[in-house]
Amino acid sequence: MTRLVVADPAVRDRWPGRLLLVRPDQLVAWQSAGEVSDWDGVLDRVTGCPSRIT
Repeated sequence: MTRLVVADPAVRDRWPGRLLLVRPDQLVAWQSAGEVSDWDGVLDRVTGCPSRIT
């Protein structure tokens, strides 16, 4: 995974969320308007595969 910070407000305003998870084929897999406390949950959701065994 690579974190990319976009400083240009004109570019940021075109995205629907503050945080985006972009797939390798350039489609947005997930977005959020605010901070995330459960990244494992986000990855579980976009991959369909739970990261923790209960």
